[in-house]
Amino acid sequence: MQCAVPLRVKQRIKRNCALPVGLCLGVGLWSHNFAATATRTASNMIDVVIIGAGISGISCAKHLHASDRSGQLRIKIVEAAPRAGGRAKTLEQNGSTIELGASWVHGEKGNAIYDYASTKDLLLPDSWMSDPDWRWEDRPLRHMCGLEASDAEKKVFAEVEQAFDAFLDKASLMDEPGEKSLGNLLDEKFHEWAKRKEHDARMMQAAFEFKKREFISGIGSLDLYTASLAGYVQAEDVGPECVPLRRGYSSIVQALLQEIPDSEIVYGSGVKEVKNRDDHVEVFLESGSAIVARAAVVTVSLGVLKSGDLRFTPKLPEEKLEAIRKTGFGHIEKCILKFDADTWEDLKQGFHCLWPPEGDAFRPALLRNWEQSVFAFYPNQPRSSQSLVAWIVAEGFADVSAPTKVLDLLRRCLGRQVPDPVASFLTDWGANRRFRGSYSYLSTGQTPDAFSLLGRPFGRVFFAGEHTHPTYFGTAHGAYESGARCASEVMQTLEKPAP
Repeated sequence: MQCAVPLRVKQRIKRNCALPVGLCLGVGLWSHNFAATATRTASNMIDVVIIGAGISGISCAKHLHASDRSGQLRIKIVEAAPRAGGRAKTLEQNGSTIELGASWVHGEKGNAIYDYASTKDLLLPDSWMSDPDWRWEDRPLRHMCGLEASDAEKKVFAEVEQAFDAFLDKASLMDEPGEKSLGNLLDEKFHEWAKRKEHDARMMQAAFEFKKREFISGIGSLDLYTASLAGYVQAEDVGPECVPLRRGYSSIVQALLQEIPDSEIVYGSGVKEVKNRDDHVEVFLESGSAIVARAAVVTVSLGVLKSGDLRFTPKLPEEKLEAIRKTGFGHIEKCILKFDADTWEDLKQGFHCLWPPEGDAFRPALLRNWEQSVFAFYPNQPRSSQSLVAWIVAEGFADVSAPTKVLDLLRRCLGRQVPDPVASFLTDWGANRRFRGSYSYLSTGQTPDAFSLLGRPFGRVFFAGEHTHPTYFGTAHGAYESGARCASEVMQTLEKPAP
């Protein structure tokens, strides 16, 4: 899960409003001073409250409206942050986009986000790969000691890269034990492969560890030995393409918002408790206000569910709680360094960085030091942003000195001094209490139905988000589809005649 100005949505509540906060916020929301129960009346009851205005929450609202033949459905979206989009957040710097969250549309075939973005003309045309401001190029391969890899080393690297992709061919993994971890699988496959080769053993190991670092950033798990092989096989591929958006991922969020009335979304409204009643739901906000609705859709991240910050009354079923506890939730951050035009000319291709091989110490090295997770410096797209992006994998990451350390790593890799950047950006998805991480994955020991359990309704409370999609978990298109699924489930519930 599978990232133009940060989506700034104007405040819909005037700061000098003299009315109680509940009256300022509109239908279905009121100020209260009671702790246990919200009074349900015909005047304050709405149909659906959606908790969270990320991709899944907005998708749910969009599909609810599309299914509402009467046009009378009363919906309220409450969002804790001052913006919509969740883990899709785009900055604009001098006309160029910088993705702090979701970055690309991954795959085309069967990808609902790709289809939606295509209809809205948000994607770059097919010719983008020939555009020098966007196209991919072979990255220079360098050692962390500052030396460029030799031609012989580059040849070994290319062979290891090809072998690594073969190790992960899903068709060949169907007969592997489901309880095996990705880390154990890769180690076994690599050692078998390396025995048949006469290349330098240290170079093969260094290239293999590069590929593991790269793979870690893709699946979201810092520790490949707790990530399930079965989960990797279960994740459905929608194609190898990484298609950029003209104005960043937030352009998808903005397009979706245009299909929802402004009055339906309330920003800066965190939820602390959801009470499940026989025929309605009560949602209590951190502000002390409450919403009563016929149904609620919870789209907060798996990290928030794990934290327990959002309470459920009565308690969620044990099987759902177990799935929340055990399902993995990655901690992927980005450090982005923006340079002046002259410096950028020397950096614009980006770089792949080879660390000295660790062997058996690879796993503890990564767990101990987040710097060890940095494997490349990629040019931010488009290149007119004059920025390099380093991916950081670290649980609970909160190192504010990271831009300085990442710059030091860049200098080490290049073996020379690089001028200080003119600006830097550092994400905090793991430390931010509204997200507490990046995207989900299946942990070892879990059954493949964990994501379906996470998405299973409980009474009149429904669950959406990338972590609830059985095959597209960890992706924005999985989040989008989960919102559509919830909309269908909610409409079925609301259309049932009262007993």
